[in-house]
Amino acid sequence: MPRFSWTARYVLPGGATYTITDIQAIQISWGLRNITDVWAPAKIVIDGRNPGQFTSVPIKIDQQLKVEMSSTSGSPTVTGKPMFYGYISDIAYNYDFVTNGDTWRIEGEGTSAKIGRKTGDATWTAGNNIEQAVEAFNPPVTINGYDLGSEVSAQTFTDTQFGNLLGILLQMEQGAIGESNVIVDLYGRNYTAWQGYTWSDGTIARPSYIKYDNISFGSRAQNYSNKVIVSPQGLAEQSAGTGDRVFALSTYDQTTAQAADLANYLNASLILQEGQPIQISAVDYAQDNNYLSSMGYAPKPWSDMSIDFRGGFYQAYAIGGTISATPDGARFTFNLIPQSVKDFLILGSTSKGILGTSKLGF
Repeated sequence: MPRFSWTARYVLPGGATYTITDIQAIQISWGLRNITDVWAPAKIVIDGRNPGQFTSVPIKIDQQLKVEMSSTSGSPTVTGKPMFYGYISDIAYNYDFVTNGDTWRIEGEGTSAKIGRKTGDATWTAGNNIEQAVEAFNPPVTINGYDLGSEVSAQTFTDTQFGNLLGILLQMEQGAIGESNVIVDLYGRNYTAWQGYTWSDGTIARPSYIKYDNISFGSRAQNYSNKVIVSPQGLAEQSAGTGDRVFALSTYDQTTAQAADLANYLNASLILQEGQPIQISAVDYAQDNNYLSSMGYAPKPWSDMSIDFRGGFYQAYAIGGTISATPDGARFTFNLIPQSVKDFLILGSTSKGILGTSKLGF
């Protein structure tokens, strides 16, 4: 029996909402697959029957879309947990010979897409952090920044679409995005991870855990390089490492010293070669609790996950994932990186300020 029920609503002119009926499937994707990827808005696809329901409550591209989840049993109780907040990006109808066979599909994209589609002029002052750089484009959503460290160089943009720039800024910061109702949160590389639950295969006794049914290990080939080249706009190229597996990126770093720090940071992250868990998956109906709800859509970046596997133990961070829900249940899948990739020394931190347990960050 599924532990969660799902509700999807879109906002009508005037602020009222319509709750969509006859939903057959929901697919949500967010975050990264690899740490070398460029951040993109979350995506959602909702499939259902009875498109006639939209006749009296018109549905249009760019209307705000909200998807929430509630528990049907067990604890902790979950009520209206936000699983996707964004905007409708596409609508399609398929009509059969009989109305009972008619279907519809709604696609949506996360709140940060509003930033990416923004076109206009902007001026950056040298020393702005990435929150200030984003706000310079006067985006139609609220921007919040947390533990942001990188600073941009002075730049002037004219009639520029901001989507590519946002991706560059996030790679320069090595940060992440959180999306909620008309709010976009920007998290810095040193943002303290949310302490997630233990995931268990049952081989180690745990008082509380998430029960997973599939785990994939990989050699991190997509997250491996032995040389990093950073090309800051208008400044000299900076590199770290030697070898022929090169990861190159363009930035707006304020100084060559900051660009060099970024190159060294990435080189230390990407040089690791050991095999580690790269993906883990669980279904709601196999759980003894509702802890999966806390690992729902776009949890805080670098969510700490402890994984039991055949008597062994692994520490990982979730950097992205997918949720697939039907009336029969929901599957939660998370893309992982080993904690060693991001465990850099941070002075004054109770968890990352211990000598001998982490690498030097910036």
